[in-house]
Formats: sequence, C-alpha cells, structure tokens
Amino acid sequence: MKYWSAFVLFFFFFSRDKLMEHGVCIRVIGNLTLVPQDIQKLIAQAIILTKDNNKAFLNVAFAYTGKPA
Repeated sequence: MKYWSAFVLFFFFFSRDKLMEHGVCIRVIGNLTLVPQDIQKLIAQAIILTKDNNKAFLNVAFAYTGKPA
C-alpha cells in the first residue's frame, strides 16, 4: 500500500465523526484517475458525505505524477 492510500484510509475512516461534528467540507482537486479505483471511491464518499458542511473547507490537491509500478 502506498503512503498516500494509507493516509486517505486513515483520514476518512478515523476522522469522519470529527469532520461532521466540526462542519468540514472536503474538496479534492487534481487528476484522480491516477489514483487506484478503491481510493477514488473513498475520496468520492468523503466528498459526498461532507458536501453540505459549510463551517470549514478542506481543499486537498493531488499532485500525483509518479510512474506506475
């Protein structure tokens, strides 16, 4: 598992309640097609889950340009 996928898994599954409690809206920019599909799904879930929150905004930029392994 790459370090960024571990980060996304930790961030989404262990921080979900705190995000909702504090009204954080997650927005992601970048070319997500370069990220594995399972991670794309987690990111989409996080975006959908928090789309109506408006107290704070967390903008995540994926600048993933590595070559496939």
